[in-house]
Amino acid sequence: MKLLSFISLVPLILSFINPLFFIILLVVFCVNCVIHFWNKNNLFQYVSSIPQLLNLNKVATSLYSIPLFKDLNIKLPTSIKLINQVKSRMSLFQHEAKLQGDFQIIFWFLFEIFKTLFLIEPLFLFGVLRRLDTKREDIENVFEFVGHIDMLISIASLRAGIDSSCKPTVISGNGIIAHKMRHALIYDCTPNSITITDKSVLLTGSNMSGKTSFIRAVGLNVIRVLDINDYPKEIVNEAMAISRVLDKVYYVAKVE
Repeated sequence: MKLLSFISLVPLILSFINPLFFIILLVVFCVNCVIHFWNKNNLFQYVSSIPQLLNLNKVATSLYSIPLFKDLNIKLPTSIKLINQVKSRMSLFQHEAKLQGDFQIIFWFLFEIFKTLFLIEPLFLFGVLRRLDTKREDIENVFEFVGHIDMLISIASLRAGIDSSCKPTVISGNGIIAHKMRHALIYDCTPNSITITDKSVLLTGSNMSGKTSFIRAVGLNVIRVLDINDYPKEIVNEAMAISRVLDKVYYVAKVE
């Protein structure tokens, strides 16, 4: 492709000296046109994702400037710097996406002829993809950093938006002590309290009386405690099987 791009430049310059070279330029342009539009299928797969990577890197740079987040990933500045090395090449796809969105037809048409003549898009696209392929670990570092902060914001929003939530205390030994516990997925439910220490509990009652909902309330709150507070997930499996917490009860399925 680099050779075809260079061949396009030679007859373009010589056509000002001898018009016959313009015919050669047209032949080369036709060949490049086939390659250019063949590459469009590849370009459309990345024309939106590559600019988003630039935005992600920009967001990571802004977030890392906050001292509170610096300890999350001390290697992040290196990853941000390496991704910025291909920023100039990636900016072409950012402009491409903007042109398609703004319908700037005249400028787009002239720019498209220029890109077709010198095979700008294939050269830039495959060049960027090769460079990004060598920076997979750095892209993953940036992605995980922003994702981690997004997760922390979601947890903080959940805690701030639920009046009935509190910070749990993990005790040693086997037991659960819950005071005015609520089901996390049932609006305006009746709170219940329970204390279980070293003994099992037998729940009795008629069908559809809320036994399973209460058990699931315990399970869901245990999951919230262990997951949001970043305790070992193995404890969740020992406390209650997740499938039994989330599946429908037999009688509810029959009623439906």
